[in-house]
Amino acid sequence: MIQVENFSFSYSSETELILKGIDLQLKQGEWLVITGKSGCGKSTLAMALAGFLFNPPAGNYSGVIKAHGLFAAQSPLHEWSKYIYLVQQNPQNQFCTLNVQDEIAFGLENRLETPELIRERIEISLDAVQGKNLIDRNIFELSGGEQQKVAIAVAVALDPRVLILDEPSSNLDPESTDRLFQTLLKLKNTTDLSVVIFEHNISLIRKFGSRHLVLKNMKLHEPDQKELKINISDFVKQNQSQIDSYGSDLLNVKNYNVIRNGQEILHVDNFTLKEKQIISLRGPNGSGKTSFLLSLMGFLPNRAKTRQILQSEISETLSFETRSRIGYAFQNPDDQLFCDSVMAEIEYGPLNFFGSDHPLMEWERQLIKKFGFNEKKEFHPFKLSYGQKGRLNLAAVLAYKPKLLLLDEIFIGQDIEHIRFLLKVLNRYVYDESAAIVIVNHHPEIARLFANDLYMIEGGILCQENLNADIQKIRGKKELAYAKE
Repeated sequence: MIQVENFSFSYSSETELILKGIDLQLKQGEWLVITGKSGCGKSTLAMALAGFLFNPPAGNYSGVIKAHGLFAAQSPLHEWSKYIYLVQQNPQNQFCTLNVQDEIAFGLENRLETPELIRERIEISLDAVQGKNLIDRNIFELSGGEQQKVAIAVAVALDPRVLILDEPSSNLDPESTDRLFQTLLKLKNTTDLSVVIFEHNISLIRKFGSRHLVLKNMKLHEPDQKELKINISDFVKQNQSQIDSYGSDLLNVKNYNVIRNGQEILHVDNFTLKEKQIISLRGPNGSGKTSFLLSLMGFLPNRAKTRQILQSEISETLSFETRSRIGYAFQNPDDQLFCDSVMAEIEYGPLNFFGSDHPLMEWERQLIKKFGFNEKKEFHPFKLSYGQKGRLNLAAVLAYKPKLLLLDEIFIGQDIEHIRFLLKVLNRYVYDESAAIVIVNHHPEIARLFANDLYMIEGGILCQENLNADIQKIRGKKELAYAKE
């Protein structure tokens, strides 16, 4: 089905190889799981298999990739993609239209399929990802998880012979993740579809892969038993915050309503965040998690009895001083990168808020070293992997030492060891700076181990969860207590 022979790749003649001597055979109907650390080249290999790196060339390569009698380097992408389809890690990178229905229809229309078949495929594909309610929505008004559902639905509609999924569960809530993999399992049992899954979460996908490989040191290897049995709780349990008491209030809202497009989408009875507190916030895709954080920044309108952040009223006109004490990391790291180098990204916040003679230069150097960017200081941020870009955004936020951190899905694209690293950094930061954090994430296993308090959004209402509840109850949305005054 796919044959890779001695394939090597670098993005330019001036950089080191990303992939070296890759050999791989994927048989018809076979399912292959490929894991590896953030930045090891998984997405590059995925794009190579999908034919994205060759016409026009994205770098220097040697070796051969072939499938269905075609050679990837010599085949027009529209021919190669009839058989092999890639769902990218960042779904926004592959959208061509503005509307969900149009996006799913786009590829089918280019194949001159009949309107009847197109409508049927749209319905089947949205049902597969539990996204029928999205059919008439504007793609760029969807949450990150909803956008990922649409990208996967497009792939299902096109019915390729080989489906490549790059971190398919990274933006999805647990229920949507379960539904996605149930759909994939059904395909595995009923078709001869070949699937290559690039994924950090081994526990989710172990049962789906008929073969498992690890990408490390630029090559594919058979995994050892330790790599197969790795457990997220083994890495993060030691990082749980052990703060004995909290400090003063940094955020306090009561009878608070978030408004989007003139509609009230979220109600909060009472939510308080104190110094040295870490709160985890979860909820279904599209429930309003990101909207809640954006409203706290004043980016979305709100109505409230009480709405104070760092002793200031939450509004579109937060003072410059207040903004300098709040750090916000976007769900999609690409939305937050606008400088020409890694170093410039980290320097930007302190320069913007405190001027060129600011006292944080040594802190910046510590962050660059701690986050592993010493050798990449002059790299353009968009040359980094998705996970590296996420870590860069967090480093850039921490660089100006904000008191309050609002972090939206910062674990997307991170392998387990880097999740452990990020939690260690954040716990230390909260303790040293008497700071506070709200982290949006879809991983109850992680949240239960690092957060002081758990919240979720359900049915348009912010709820507080039982921190000591069994993890299966957390997954099942049980043990909820509304955060009443």
